Amino acid sequence: MDRNKKTVVYGPEPVAKHFGVTVRTVQLWVKKGMPKSGKYYDLVQCELWRQKQQEQEASTSGDGDGEEAGESKSYWSKREIKARAELKEMELRQRQGELIEAKNVEKFFVARIIAVKQGLLTLSRSLPPLLYGKNEREMEAIISKKVRELLEGFARQQTIMPPRPIDRKKLMEFVDDLLKEWETATEKLKRIL
Repeated sequence: MDRNKKTVVYGPEPVAKHFGVTVRTVQLWVKKGMPKSGKYYDLVQCELWRQKQQEQEASTSGDGDGEEAGESKSYWSKREIKARAELKEMELRQRQGELIEAKNVEKFFVARIIAVKQGLLTLSRSLPPLLYGKNEREMEAIISKKVRELLEGFARQQTIMPPRPIDRKKLMEFVDDLLKEWETATEKLKRIL
C-alpha cells in the first residue's frame, strides 16, 4: 500500500516533471492512451506505457524520438514553408520595384552625396569670373542663383526612399563638413574679389 501511495500522483504536473516534459505533452500522451484514473496517475503504469510507446515508435520510424520529435518536425516544416513564402514575396516585391537591396540603396546615396560635393566644389572655379567687379549684393544674388541651380538639378534626378533608416549622425557630420567647405570657399572668393 505504501508503494502505491508513492507512485500515484495527482494531476499532470508531477507526471510532466517525472518524465521531464511539458504538461501539454502529458495531455497528448493521455489522448494516445497513457493510463490514468480520473485525475490521478500511477507513475509505474505511466512508465510501462511510455516504454511500450517508445519501442513502437522506434520500430516504425527508426528515429526513436517519439511524439516530441513529431511535434518538432511539424513545427520546423511549418516554419520552412513560411520562410519560403516570405522569400518568394520579397523576390516578387523586388521584381516589381517595391524592394531594393540595402547595399544598392547605400551605393545610391554615396553616389548622390559625392555628386553634391563635386557640384559644390565646382562653384569655386565657376564663380570667380561671374563675381569679378560686382558689389556684395550682386555677388550674393549670383551665388544664391548658382546654388539654387545645383539643388534643382539634384532634385530633378530620381530619388529612392531607403528601406532602412539612415544613420542621421553620420549624415549630419557629412553635411556639416560640406557646409564648412562651402564657407571656406565663399571666404576665399570674397578675399580674391
